[in-house]
Amino acid sequence: MGWFQFQPNQMDRTYPATTKQEIVTAFESALSGVGGAGWTVISGVGSADVKMQSQLGAPSGLQCRVRARDPGVSATTRITFMNTGESKVSTELFLLPGLAQSIRIVAGGHQLFAFFPGDLSARKFVCGGVPYLDPWQVPLYNEAVWCHGNAESDSDVTRRNSFRTGPAVVDNAQNVWQLWMGVAYTGSGVAYGQRLIAPMGLMTQNPDNHYGRYFADGSAFKSPAQIAWGAVSGDTDSQIRGWLWGAAVIAKLISAEHMTDFEGRRWVNVMQWDAGVGANTRISGLYLAVN
Repeated sequence: MGWFQFQPNQMDRTYPATTKQEIVTAFESALSGVGGAGWTVISGVGSADVKMQSQLGAPSGLQCRVRARDPGVSATTRITFMNTGESKVSTELFLLPGLAQSIRIVAGGHQLFAFFPGDLSARKFVCGGVPYLDPWQVPLYNEAVWCHGNAESDSDVTRRNSFRTGPAVVDNAQNVWQLWMGVAYTGSGVAYGQRLIAPMGLMTQNPDNHYGRYFADGSAFKSPAQIAWGAVSGDTDSQIRGWLWGAAVIAKLISAEHMTDFEGRRWVNVMQWDAGVGANTRISGLYLAVN
């Protein structure tokens, strides 16, 4: 295992999001435009229904496609992920435009996060892509895609679990989809939902303290982020599938959109976890490299 695994063409841009079409255009510009994340447009250039394919992952060869579309009579732009053969397609994810609003997309060749700055409400967050696989995994696994949003439907006003507001997507909602070696399913649960893993061990002594976790300047230890999910709906345990690209988890409450520098790069925290007592003893921040 290396330390952090960075994806090619890492970028961070903010776009207008006052209409559904503007969100579609933002995805196309961020992923495949000049200076973007290096994805390839498969169909719909400049239209209301654009499909794009990620770069070939190294060393795994993993890829996925994402579709951004304005479905017409609806409140939201729809986002779906799929395998490159399009035989496995995710549930729809929902992004709601608004007056004077913007969408920020942090992406690279293999993974994307899209969110509305300062807004943690439903229909304001989508993420997904393919993980980085360790070299020992490469001969064994040749298909892995993950994604989720924070709403279940076009009209959903209940904020669902997501990496925008916590480290585990486990509320039995239909806002999450995963594919592993030909098996895909929608949904999440306490045992088998998508979750972030801190392989360097952020816990010390017991879960209710943070002794020894902070440096003398008050900053917290940052660990590369792994992602886990169950192989099939109803699995008794989420299993580690790989690493998020250019991502670090931290056990300290940090405000969303906080920017910092480490590992010679600029990073943004996308997670705002309002978990009350104990929040500083668990994964409560997710930093993404923006360059």
